[in-house]
Amino acid sequence: MSPIEKLKAEAVALRAAENAAGRPLKHCEALERVAKKHGYANWRACLAALGAEPETAAAGAPPVEPAPPADGAASGEFRPSRLAEGDFAVARESAFTRWMSAELRQAAVDFSRNLGLLPLYAETSENGTRYLFWQAPAGVRCEVRSGRAKEDFLELDRRNRAAGRRLVSLHVGPGQRHSAVWLSAGHCAAAAAHLRRFGIE
Repeated sequence: MSPIEKLKAEAVALRAAENAAGRPLKHCEALERVAKKHGYANWRACLAALGAEPETAAAGAPPVEPAPPADGAASGEFRPSRLAEGDFAVARESAFTRWMSAELRQAAVDFSRNLGLLPLYAETSENGTRYLFWQAPAGVRCEVRSGRAKEDFLELDRRNRAAGRRLVSLHVGPGQRHSAVWLSAGHCAAAAAHLRRFGIE
């Protein structure tokens, strides 16, 4: 069981105990309490800290580098990242930023980079744009583009591939608006592992 799964299990147990004692507790409140108990400012900070830990391969098993979830450069067809449901959906809702208008997107990304956080997944809807951030290792190169038409996305993908970056996540929202993240190729496996913690493949 991963550290995040252990903390989630602790939150489930806390919620059950509080509810049994007649003190109703929401799941998100239980996650916040558990995070604070373990010394984190909040659940998002906990996820960011634990999500940055490298995954260890099973004993004796060679590390597997997953294919990028949206890699379709040869055919011109790109598959959007898949989002798992259940606990993963709850984890994503806790980890995503709030919905931001177009005017705030760049400021949020720039501010987060100053903190050592990079957007790893971007999602655009009628509510605006929101991000899932990653405490990236030093030296990673990243490009994030949100709410682009397919033609713009294809051109961005071509330029990023030429610069040695690979597509690690893709969201296609209403009106076929593409939001994508490209990373330097050497960091894609770690990024994919972090995305899987939130049920994004």
